[in-house]
Amino acid sequence: MNTWKNYNTNLIKNAIELINANKKLTFNLEEQSFYPHIRDLVALTIANIDCNDIKILDYGSNIMPWANIQNKINLKKISVTVYDPFADQDYSKNIDFGFPLKIENNKSKLNSNDFDLIIFCSSTHYIRNFYEKLINDEIKLPRRVFFLNTPFSMNDELCVKQIDSSKQEYTVFIRSYSVLISIMKKKGYDLIFKSSLNWETQNYLNKSTFSMVKLLNLFFRL
Repeated sequence: MNTWKNYNTNLIKNAIELINANKKLTFNLEEQSFYPHIRDLVALTIANIDCNDIKILDYGSNIMPWANIQNKINLKKISVTVYDPFADQDYSKNIDFGFPLKIENNKSKLNSNDFDLIIFCSSTHYIRNFYEKLINDEIKLPRRVFFLNTPFSMNDELCVKQIDSSKQEYTVFIRSYSVLISIMKKKGYDLIFKSSLNWETQNYLNKSTFSMVKLLNLFFRL
């Protein structure tokens, strides 16, 4: 998907601007929309992991979530791997985030035992057969799992079409919340935290479906 590839690489300039701004500030640069809420949840979660070397896997993401964390928490003990399946190369290697960060495009190199936290931020609803991949351990999970800004159905799974600004069409899989809870429970995970976001930040759902679909943040721990 060249659209996602272009989108992620086009964020490099914005990320560098955020990083440079943070170097001149005492607090983080203020962001708009739901981003501050989501990114503060990530920062707080990381800050409360009690180990000296915290390894984080950001699954299906890009570098932007990590460009404005510098003034929020102590960065000395974290390292981040961003799984970007559309990347041709590690486009982060010349950017100083203040902590080790790398881009990985080969999911076979991602071993859950290597990480303390996996983040699925607005990504799993684009992955076909995601629940099956969890059940079959095709996507392996570490002790801590955070779904962020992810749509879930309160009933059965829904499949809807999303058209982006470039007129590219995608299928969005809005999966059952109760099925995810069941899968994670069978794997031994407890749901530690849950919250919902305002649907008005999204444009691929009709308002008539808002009552049966929630945009959620879900944190699980083994």
